[in-house]
Amino acid sequence: MFSRRLSRQDLAFYLGLMSMAVYGCGIELPTEPGEDGRTLLVWGYVMADGLPARGGAALFDPAGVVVAATPVETGRYLIGLELPTGTEVCDGYRIRVVAAIGRSSEFEERVLEAESGDCVVPPDAKARHTIDFSFSGDSTSTPGGT
Repeated sequence: MFSRRLSRQDLAFYLGLMSMAVYGCGIELPTEPGEDGRTLLVWGYVMADGLPARGGAALFDPAGVVVAATPVETGRYLIGLELPTGTEVCDGYRIRVVAAIGRSSEFEERVLEAESGDCVVPPDAKARHTIDFSFSGDSTSTPGGT
């Protein structure tokens, strides 16, 4: 658990994610990954006080650059990108989720690791990770299941 004051840069990032969530209100998220060019897929549930949350999710590469982003709709997200075969995704790739809780927002970040899925993009297949997030309205975040 952690609490952190938002810097201007963080605030801009979170506002961007939240605007994506509002923009994507009409977009239906798939429940299973489709057959597309994405070779790294990360999905999961985002809950706030036990209910499905809305917000945004971003995938960061090891250098800290956002490489993919998606809205969180009805408490779930699916995010992915195309990576070359053999890429080690458990070596610094991470997912950050922002959830709207009442009039505020909370965020949590997790590193992709072996407990959540495949660490290396396999040939002719996808590296898949399942990472769930759970937030509570008392301004603290608690780890979800992986």
